[in-house]
Amino acid sequence: MDSVPTYLAHFAARAYYYVRQLGTRSRGLYSTRTRQISLLIAGAFLLLLWVDPRLYHSLKPKDVLRLVPVPAPSAQLVAQLDNLNATLFEHYRSHGRSLPEQVFPYQALTRGQQARYKLLSSDTDGLYLFTTLIRQVQDQIPDLLTALTVVIEALGSQRVAFSFLEGPSDDLTPSVFNDVLQTFLLSLGVPSQRLRILTDSPAIDFQNVNRIEALADLRNQALQPLWQDASLRENVKAVVFFNDVYLKAEHVLEMLYMHQVNGAGMTAAWDWYKREPAYFYDVWVGRTVGPSSIFTSSRSRAQV
Repeated sequence: MDSVPTYLAHFAARAYYYVRQLGTRSRGLYSTRTRQISLLIAGAFLLLLWVDPRLYHSLKPKDVLRLVPVPAPSAQLVAQLDNLNATLFEHYRSHGRSLPEQVFPYQALTRGQQARYKLLSSDTDGLYLFTTLIRQVQDQIPDLLTALTVVIEALGSQRVAFSFLEGPSDDLTPSVFNDVLQTFLLSLGVPSQRLRILTDSPAIDFQNVNRIEALADLRNQALQPLWQDASLRENVKAVVFFNDVYLKAEHVLEMLYMHQVNGAGMTAAWDWYKREPAYFYDVWVGRTVGPSSIFTSSRSRAQV
């Protein structure tokens, strides 16, 4: 049997040959072009499933292709994630809900990523504060807590702190935060004095308040541990502020990594409006401390 690289090279060569032939065939064969292209696409997709079965959740990753990076979780992380999933499943079931399917079911880091992000935990100084204003995220919670579990293992449970401000929500978000989140983070070894989880914040009538001032006040509430806890304030290395997105551990760690290697004062993820063409969304808040726009263009949306 040919080796995997040889097989892939052969497949690529055949695909290239057929694509080139499509442009030289007579018009009499034009009606078959769509079918040929469809077969090529289907063949490529099936090959990808064979190469990396993670593309289809019901299949198990195989060991036949070592050249495809695969997650390499520790036994401890596997046990922690199993415990988390079981706890969340029971919590949702007890409230008559089904546990949402994760958008990122494979969150564990590859060996290459573990080596890359070792820099973030290689020194013994500094804490990472994770903070958020969040509400109505019961569907994102499995991804959020899974990502935080992987991040804690990468950074170290003694190197992280959390300040969550939740509400108002009419789904399972506050009950998960009250009944599951704090207990679970403590089980991972996060010190209790580094946990601040406030739920059921009152609704704000944005029609009758200055929206920017109200949001600034909420963010300052979420950051209160920085001015209330002198030891945290003096030792914090970075503050990770996130919102109600589907988090993936490697995205958080990559941002922290780039923040550190570039000696940055502030690092932000790009908020893409759509892929083609690619737009940076919400340019209005994309500003320097100045507060000048980070774009020279005065358009409401900048194409990058």
